[in-house]
Amino acid sequence: MFSSFFFAKNNRIILDTKNPYNVLPELLAVPLTLDKAFELTWLDNYQINDIASTLVERLYIKKEKHDKQEITYFQKVELRLCFPGHIIKSLSETREFLNIHQVGKNREAVKNRAIIEATFLELPFELFDPNSPTLDYINDERLHYLRPKYVLCHDVSRSSLVGKFTSLQYGNFTAVLEEHAKHRATFTFYDSLTPILDNPTHTFYACYQNKSPYEGQVFGHIGIAEDVKYFLVNATALVLEREAIELLKTFGKPIYNSVTGEILFKPLDFKRHDGILAL
Repeated sequence: MFSSFFFAKNNRIILDTKNPYNVLPELLAVPLTLDKAFELTWLDNYQINDIASTLVERLYIKKEKHDKQEITYFQKVELRLCFPGHIIKSLSETREFLNIHQVGKNREAVKNRAIIEATFLELPFELFDPNSPTLDYINDERLHYLRPKYVLCHDVSRSSLVGKFTSLQYGNFTAVLEEHAKHRATFTFYDSLTPILDNPTHTFYACYQNKSPYEGQVFGHIGIAEDVKYFLVNATALVLEREAIELLKTFGKPIYNSVTGEILFKPLDFKRHDGILAL
């Protein structure tokens, strides 16, 4: 199902996993107006992750470039994607994380979330209109790849302890993402789906004093081989989900105890990661 290259012909995805970050100057030059903010033809001609990086760069230029700081959230924050053990079997087949649009279990929830997600990159609501008679935009598989996967933000500048940001709410397993994922990600200071009047998205190139990001939104493809740095496993999984842990080892990524920092699995090219405390 997953290969290093997808082609856009016949509605397939253009995806080059060997080049995780590239901003497209020709798309940056498109005027930042609602009717020109996004065009579906881009999905026919460009890498999906390049489109994601470019849209995030456009947001940064529009909202935050004038406030550029030397130390930003790019250096201070780690992206952690939490997930339950029962999806590891499907992950072993797809080798990538999927969002709610790609899974498609709750159609009404998908429609509502799509409209909210248009605001993250300041795209037009019309692009994700659930009342469209054809729903082409809602159902376009290429747009599903572009739409975000949600992560938790761990402020490594405040604490290097592994277990400080383990969430049982989202599952007993955590994938810590590579740094390049931040180039195509935004964040909010609160849950993005919580109705708060002032909760805009920001890019990781910004920094706001005495405030830590809460939720991140990573646009585009998140593959295990190219985008995951290592996995964390909490105490509950160590007791109740041993089979899932064994399957997780087949991904070839280091696995750590999320509380103690103990290494549970070492791949052949293992090197202990910064911020992981040795016992």
